[in-house]
Amino acid sequence: MIPAVSLYLGSELSLGNIYPMENLFHPVFNLLSPALQQNQISGEVMLITQNHFLNNFVFVKNWGRRYLGCLYKKNYMSSSLMIPIKKRLRGFYKSQS
Repeated sequence: MIPAVSLYLGSELSLGNIYPMENLFHPVFNLLSPALQQNQISGEVMLITQNHFLNNFVFVKNWGRRYLGCLYKKNYMSSSLMIPIKKRLRGFYKSQS
């Protein structure tokens, strides 16, 4: 069982998002800290693995880092499992942190 491995490199362009870094309540509940500022252009890198096993089960794992070049970087990981139910029907489970 040899997994498929790939590397993703990308960038994000911010055009004045008033709630950067996916934190909607930061300005409301934390009045003493400075407002988060996202760079206009930031980078992203992700490592993706995919494994096929048993009877057409597929397990995908992603590790990544967003907002490269910004003050607040974000690490993330996601996993997904695709399960065959019938010949043309699959179940899907995803976990993210």
